[in-house]
Amino acid sequence: MQPVKVVLAGGAYDRVVPLEYGRVSPKGVDLLYLAMPIEEVFWRALRNNEFDAAELSLGYYWWMRDHGDDRYLAIPVFPSRFFRHGCVFVNSESPLQSLGELRGRTVGIPEYAMTACVWLRGLLREEFGIEPTQIPWRVGGIESPGRRDRIDMELPANLDIALIPPDISLNEMLVRGDLDAVICPRIPSGYWKGQIRRLLPDYESAERVYYKRSGIFPIMHVVALRRDLYERHPWIAKSLFDAYQDAKMLTYGWMEDINALPVSLPWYVPAWEETRRVFGGDPWIDGLDANRQVLATFGRYMEEQQLSGPMALEDLFVPNTLNRYVI
Repeated sequence: MQPVKVVLAGGAYDRVVPLEYGRVSPKGVDLLYLAMPIEEVFWRALRNNEFDAAELSLGYYWWMRDHGDDRYLAIPVFPSRFFRHGCVFVNSESPLQSLGELRGRTVGIPEYAMTACVWLRGLLREEFGIEPTQIPWRVGGIESPGRRDRIDMELPANLDIALIPPDISLNEMLVRGDLDAVICPRIPSGYWKGQIRRLLPDYESAERVYYKRSGIFPIMHVVALRRDLYERHPWIAKSLFDAYQDAKMLTYGWMEDINALPVSLPWYVPAWEETRRVFGGDPWIDGLDANRQVLATFGRYMEEQQLSGPMALEDLFVPNTLNRYVI
């Protein structure tokens, strides 16, 4: 039997490097891992269906499945997680000092259904009582004018949401004072010029408090196979799941070989030790059972924000990655 050729597109993370360079090979699979900017992965996967498998935005994948778009089927591998308290930016001269002050403020976002925005709107509602309808949302490119969404979707009619002018970016509007804040996963260029600051300068402390209270390390992305590939070779789903675990554990071993620093950060070792202390032996744990609370919370946010109806978590993932044999 010849290995099945699979092209998998995703981000360039230390925990997938063994997959990218072939140190880990999924059983029965001749894998080509294409590492590229994650926005490019999403666009090419969702607009053009270019890859056999791809990393996808959790929010968009959830929306697709709820709306009957099942061209991709996910495995419970979550290569990107991110606390988002530090992803709210304001003009350097802004008087705003807290997330609770965003009620009634005009906020720029790249896309309404972007996973990072779903998590932050959920946080605003839970901790400050701010409903999505209480914020005017303005949508556009962080740096590039005229940016389009990855998927065309109909948003809730009760929102105050509009596209920004096609000849300007969110970064420029925030610098000019046309927006009160911008929520975005990338740092706007005005930040490096001193024109923009984070709303929460000590966002790490806020994120630590959030994690201690909630136990949630927010999931951003999921890995999904094209349905036609899964239907032809359902076993590939489990092979890919196992390969991601092997690659991650190989990376952990590399990170803990500190005879010479493996990472270009002088105080990397105490940071890694603190991570292990807070999150345990597998900070990037995959699988449905280990992530039920995180996924259930995200699903509730999707419902509250009128982006999805109720979804059984098991329905999001291919079934042969949700159980395993025992001896």
